[in-house]
Amino acid sequence: MANGKCAEEQDEPFRNIWAMCQPFTMTSFDRGLALFRGVRYIVENRIPGDFVECGVWKGGSSMIAMLTLRHFKAANRRFFLFDTFQGMTEPTDVDIDVHSQPAKDLLCSAHVAKETVQIWAHSPINDVRNNIERTEYPPDLITFVEGDVRNTAPVARTKSPANSASSRGYAAAPREKTRVAANPARPRLG
Repeated sequence: MANGKCAEEQDEPFRNIWAMCQPFTMTSFDRGLALFRGVRYIVENRIPGDFVECGVWKGGSSMIAMLTLRHFKAANRRFFLFDTFQGMTEPTDVDIDVHSQPAKDLLCSAHVAKETVQIWAHSPINDVRNNIERTEYPPDLITFVEGDVRNTAPVARTKSPANSASSRGYAAAPREKTRVAANPARPRLG
C-alpha cells in the first residue's frame, strides 16, 4: 500500500488511459499497466529525465506515458519518438524472436505490402501525430525523429538538450536496432 491506497485503487486511472490508447498499441493490457506503474514510480520518486521510445508504431505506448504524466500533473518531460514511420526496416541476421526464429523468416512470411500487415508495424507519421495529439500533451515537448534508429539515435543524442532519460521505450523493433539506439543513450539513462 502506497499513499494509503491499495494497488487496485492506485491503478484505477489506468482503465481510462487504456481505453483511449489500446487501439494504437500492440502492447498487452498487462504490459500497458506495467508502463503506467513505471511512469507513476518515476513521478512519485521525482526521477528526472525525458522519455525515449524506439519503434512507436501508432504511438500507443507513448500515449500511455503521456496520459499518465498528465494524470499525475507532471506533463513537463520531453518525449523523443524514433521510428521510420514507414514500417520495420529489413531485419538482419541477429534479429530473432523469443523462440530463436529469424525475423527475416517471420517477415518474409507476410507476403503482402508493408502497409497492410501489422507485423511490419507501418504507420505514417501524420497518423502517429494525430494519435499523439489526442493526449493533449504539450506539443513543444514532443520530438518525432524520422528514420532508421541506427542512423538517427546517435545524431539525436548530440542535438538533444536533455541530459538524462527516465525511461526507455520498449518496442517491437528488431534487436539490433534497439541495441544501437540504446547504446548512445545509456550514459544518460537514470
